[in-house]
Amino acid sequence: MRLNLDNPVLDYINTAVQFIALNLIFVLCCLPIITAGPSIAALYQVTMQEARKEHGYIIRTYFRHMKEMFFQGILTFLIFALLLSVLAYSLVFWFYVGGAFGNIAFIITLLLTILSFCALFYVFPLMARFQNRRLRTIKNAFLMALSHPACSAALFAIHIFVVSLLYLFPGMKIFMLVIGYSFTAYVNSLLLTRLFRTYEEKSEQR
Repeated sequence: MRLNLDNPVLDYINTAVQFIALNLIFVLCCLPIITAGPSIAALYQVTMQEARKEHGYIIRTYFRHMKEMFFQGILTFLIFALLLSVLAYSLVFWFYVGGAFGNIAFIITLLLTILSFCALFYVFPLMARFQNRRLRTIKNAFLMALSHPACSAALFAIHIFVVSLLYLFPGMKIFMLVIGYSFTAYVNSLLLTRLFRTYEEKSEQR
């Protein structure tokens, strides 16, 4: 009996195993916290590659790109961590201030917080896909969050859905540790790849 190496079932199993390995490596690389930035950027490098059907060595690609984006990823992560910390403090402050002015300031701060979270969903995929300076990448992330409300809302909804499942079903934590992060990044990459393709086509036309 000959073994058919082109069997789609075997390809699916092989990809699933590699995504599980990718997820476990990603979790380990994020444990120091400060390395979360380059870890996320490298994760999106791999998942967007898979979303574009550019299959390759998943684990090798992950470590190569994590090394390439190490310092840029750390600095970008720290910038967003500082920004979101300031916004979180501002939300609590204006909530307790109350009054008409306090309520208006709270709503404005809440909208800025949501926008910053949406930009965070774009910044590491942008870092993985396009070569730009750090501040330009952050600026582009905010611009894309504003320019593509439907995609931003979808990305926001995906993350809210995952967080809700973790809150409602504690057993989901096991799923996230096994394959959840890489699977979520892959779902996001399916959306982002289509969006980025429009910019890549415009760039080619120029």
